[in-house]
Amino acid sequence: MPAHEEKYCPRCGGPFICMVGNIAECQCSTVKLDGPQRQHIAERYDDCLCAKCMVEEGREKAMGDLRDDP
Repeated sequence: MPAHEEKYCPRCGGPFICMVGNIAECQCSTVKLDGPQRQHIAERYDDCLCAKCMVEEGREKAMGDLRDDP
């Protein structure tokens, strides 16, 4: 398994380093998402997002859930 890989975010197109070989130091490890937020992202994208887009997608999911509550 590679220590890191340069990827491009499928949401914004920006470059980022995926550290699949050292997930504790990967940029995604700084983003806290709950199960429904992770599922929302997984349903929309086939690959990793940059941390900024993960935060934004998680926020969008949370806000959508709040609007859907009666």
